[in-house]
Order: sequence, then C-alpha cells, then structure tokens
Amino acid sequence: MRRFRHTFFRKLKYRLIIELALSVLFFITMHSIVPVSIHPHYAIYALAFNCLLFISLSESMYAFNAILSSHFPWSEKILMRTVLLILFAFFYMSLFYNLMRHMREFFFSGFEIRRDYYIVHQTLFLFLVILYIIVLIIINWYDDVSKAKMENEYLKQEKLRSDYFALQQQVNPHFLFNSLSTLIAIIKTDQRLAVRFAENFSDTYRYILDIRNAEVATLQDEVAYLKTWLMLQKERHGDALIVDINIDENYNKLFTPPLGLQILVENCLKHNSCTAVNPLTIKVYVENMHVVVENNINFKKSTYSTNIGLDNLKKRYRILAVGKEPVIAKTENRFIVKLPLLKMHRML
Repeated sequence: MRRFRHTFFRKLKYRLIIELALSVLFFITMHSIVPVSIHPHYAIYALAFNCLLFISLSESMYAFNAILSSHFPWSEKILMRTVLLILFAFFYMSLFYNLMRHMREFFFSGFEIRRDYYIVHQTLFLFLVILYIIVLIIINWYDDVSKAKMENEYLKQEKLRSDYFALQQQVNPHFLFNSLSTLIAIIKTDQRLAVRFAENFSDTYRYILDIRNAEVATLQDEVAYLKTWLMLQKERHGDALIVDINIDENYNKLFTPPLGLQILVENCLKHNSCTAVNPLTIKVYVENMHVVVENNINFKKSTYSTNIGLDNLKKRYRILAVGKEPVIAKTENRFIVKLPLLKMHRML
C-alpha cells in the first residue's frame, strides 16, 4: 500500500485524471460563487480553458520540480526551491491570463467578463496552485526520508554482513587448529593413519572454502559435511567414538549457520574423553525445529580451549535471526545443545 501511494502521483495518467477532475470542480465552484450567464457554446470554451490552464500549469510545475531536484537537493535548498516554484507558478499564470485577455474577443465575442469574475478566478486558482506546491513539498520530503531510510538500512545491512563474516572467519582458524592438533597426535602413534587423515582433511576443508562466503547452509549440506568430518575423527578414535545421526529428510532444506554442527560435535570431543571402556556417544537429531547435538558427559581432567565455538554460534544467530539463539541444557550425565533451524535462505 505504501509503495502504491509513493508511485501513484508519479504516473502521468493518474495525474491527468486528478488534474482534469480538479479543473472541472474548479469551474463549477467558480460559477457557483460568481454566476455568469453565457451561451453553452461559450461555457464549453471556458471549461476547456480552465482545464488547459490547470493541467498545463500542473505538469509544468511537476517537470520544473524534477529539474530542480536534479540540481538542488530538497533537504539542502528547501526555501530556495519553494520560492522558485511559487515564482514559476506566478509567471506561468500571468502568461495564461494575458493570453486569456488577448483571445477574449475570439472566444467570447460580444460578451463582457466582469471584473469580480477575474478576481475570484485568480484567487481560487492561486489557492489551487498553493495546494499543488504543498503536494510537491510533501512528495519531495517523502522522497528524502525514504532515501535516507534506504541508505541507513543499506549501511546497517552492510555492517551486519561485515560483522557476520568476521565471526565466520573465526571458525576457519578454529577448525585448522583442532585438526592440526589431531594430526600431530596421530603422527606420534600411527604415521599411515596420519597420511590418511591428511588426505581426508583436504577433502573436508574444500567444503569450508565453498561456504566461506555463505550466510547460511542447508541442513542437508551440513549433515553431509559432518559425516565426512567424522571420518577424520573415526580414524583417530575408532570404536571409542559413537555418533548416531538421525534426521528426517523433511528438514533437509532448512538452514543453519555454516559449520554449526561440526563446531558442536567438535566441542563434545574437546571436552570429553572417549575410550573403548567409556566411549563417547553423540546423537544428532531434530526436535521442535531445532537440530540437537547431545552427548554423554565424561569430562577430561584438562583441556585446551579457544572458547570460540558456542560463543561464535550465539553471535551469528543474533545477526541472522533476532530472537533465536542456541539453547544449552545440561543434566547429570548429558550435555545438550539445540540450534534453531531457519526457514529463510538469506537473512542479511
């Protein structure tokens, strides 16, 4: 509706309809105030003259205002532009009234137009001109406000994008640090396994490069990537790591922040020990429009953490979808994190 109001006055056919209606209304009002008995033939000429005067003046002022807009911003030259519009209207009206006087003998031969008719005609017409100038002022003010809002919104969105991608770039060093730490640990125990890990790592990192500029990723892509990444972890932990991924395909086209699932599963491995005697069990599933990562608690006595993972996800959700953020729950023997699933593929 707002867009309709904003563009209505800019369409020529709509303006002409309004101007023609106002011209007829002006003519009727004029002859109601100052009754003049003239032949119907002359009345048609008088009506045509009023319509021509009002429509041509309105369109000329509209065009003149457009020219002023391209040279003098309304917000900076409001007084000057208002004065110029008024002067233009008076100049145009004087030309038309002079034309009316010179052509009176042709259109109204044998008919003397009373002085009070001229006075009322000019007064009413001046009133209409003032109203039209007010309309132009309102339109220009609305344009300036709309433009300022659009610019502010653009700058706001650019700031959000910048903040979001800055947060997202934190994930890459985080991933590299943990993967290299794992590789170093494997090299010490099994060099063949380390080579295989490095090969799988290159495939996994390719996904990170593919989505580095993406604001969100589909749950389907994230799960596929998680399964590939887990192959790296299984190389190291073997049967001591048990991961159960159970996600209905109906949720595949919903969205999450890129690498969100991997960050959560990585936190499970970072903070919990996993051995053949006490395996680490991780479940990934969807519940109430949240993708859930749940693990049994078997905390390590000491662990190094960059404290980036969960905090990074929280900040990214605040930018992507206001009011939505990860839900963290802890019981005696379970640690649970729920990531809201997003329906829109583009939030920023």
